[in-house]
Amino acid sequence: MNAQLHIPLGTKKLVLEGDGTPQGIMKALGFWSQLPDKCGACGSKSISLMHRQPKGYDYYGLSCDACHATINFGQAKVGGAFFIRYDEKWEKYSQKESNNQDSEPKQVREEEVPF
Repeated sequence: MNAQLHIPLGTKKLVLEGDGTPQGIMKALGFWSQLPDKCGACGSKSISLMHRQPKGYDYYGLSCDACHATINFGQAKVGGAFFIRYDEKWEKYSQKESNNQDSEPKQVREEEVPF
């Protein structure tokens, strides 16, 4: 069985494909269908998938194109599936003064805005 899922991601559209058993497709595509469609910090619909790699560690999540807030995806130790902890807040970061791209970003917390 093959399936295609079209998911609005803010002002963009994410198109995902899955194949296998119906259970396998649900498992593979279920996470993506639950992504928020707006920023949890400012409410903007201009959000994007995000990947960064400070100090050699991979971080995946969503990023707001308007206010630059992010929310990270967790990754299961077994199987590597992504998940979002909805009790976590979208966070805004300010880059350190140095031009070192591998430096850890300084975290600046904003008030929680539910998505």
